[in-house]
Amino acid sequence: YEITGNYTGELIVVYNDNVNGTTSLIIKSLPWSKSLTYANNVLVIGIGGDGFDSKPGVPGQTVTLRICSGGEVVKSSTNVAGSNGIVISDALTYQFP
Repeated sequence: YEITGNYTGELIVVYNDNVNGTTSLIIKSLPWSKSLTYANNVLVIGIGGDGFDSKPGVPGQTVTLRICSGGEVVKSSTNVAGSNGIVISDALTYQFP
């Protein structure tokens, strides 16, 4: 997983898979990345991230979420902070072939 952009607020990020469940964490600055190796019984993974009302960024700042597999980006989404400085990211999912 990778999260990049110029967003200066804090993000709550949730990533999960169909076997191990959900992990939540707070990201205080970008860029951020997390490398994981999944067992063969993990079929689907996902990630999402949203800004906090109490720690917003600046309107117009961006956040890009990416799911990478085998060194290549397989899913990507860029979202823009609204007039309140909060970004709401599209959740991404990826099903392994």
